[in-house]
Amino acid sequence: MAALPLDATGHAPARRGTRIALPVALAVLALPLITAAHHSRPAPYGDRLTVHARVDDARPGREPALRATDRAVQAYDKESGAPRWTYTRAGRRPVTLLPAPGHAFTLWSDGLVTDTARADGGSVRWHRAVPASADWLRTPAA
Repeated sequence: MAALPLDATGHAPARRGTRIALPVALAVLALPLITAAHHSRPAPYGDRLTVHARVDDARPGREPALRATDRAVQAYDKESGAPRWTYTRAGRRPVTLLPAPGHAFTLWSDGLVTDTARADGGSVRWHRAVPASADWLRTPAA
């Protein structure tokens, strides 16, 4: 067996460059794969929140009006009627829409209740399920 060369202290010289280079190279090569996997995830709960072009003449502090269509909740400018944002969920329809200051609460056909940021539609703040309500919501009594 060949002996390793020793430096003045009697220890073998460290190969720090190669010890660090391999993990760094692997991390750099894995980064595009991790990024692609992150972006290919499906939206949770089938959410699709679309913020339309900003309404330039909208007054700050004024919240948009809300309406529920057959497949979406839509916020629109009260004066111009221009849509501000639209929120849909794949295969679901809004059953009830409750506007509140800063919030758009929606009960969906599968029993999920959501809260959307009303002013800018920037995010769906939370999802809550109403247990065993999906079957009842499909009946005419709902």
